[in-house]
Amino acid sequence: MSVYPRNKLSEAIGIFCFAVSLMLFISLIGYHPLDPSLSVSAPVDQYQNYIGKIGSWVSDFLYQLFGFGALFIPIPILLLGYAKFRGRKIDLFFIKLICFLCMLLSLSSGIELLDLSIPEGVNFTLGGIVAVSYTHLTLPTN
Repeated sequence: MSVYPRNKLSEAIGIFCFAVSLMLFISLIGYHPLDPSLSVSAPVDQYQNYIGKIGSWVSDFLYQLFGFGALFIPIPILLLGYAKFRGRKIDLFFIKLICFLCMLLSLSSGIELLDLSIPEGVNFTLGGIVAVSYTHLTLPTN
């Protein structure tokens, strides 16, 4: 590791991405269906998520949107943090981002198509809103 300011900024961005990835993962793991959030109205001082209020809101939003596929969102943030920490250039960033989003949609849709029982107390579908709207599209027949 070098002492040049550019490398220090890259290392700081990498450490920030590590922290965001870890907090997002802990927030998703610590999800509680009765925490106050976008889809649940409860007393304000009762958060059971490990990260607290922000963790409750973020985990509820991601689970509502992507279902259990949301558990894979911290992975590319972690990989981005590793690349930035090591000072590596990220080639074709937007193409990789689009590919990850397509993979996330496919994963959520695949989870939605599985015939699994939803755990007790969970207030979202297995694949989330994205998968429900994507997998239940009906094409017109001639």
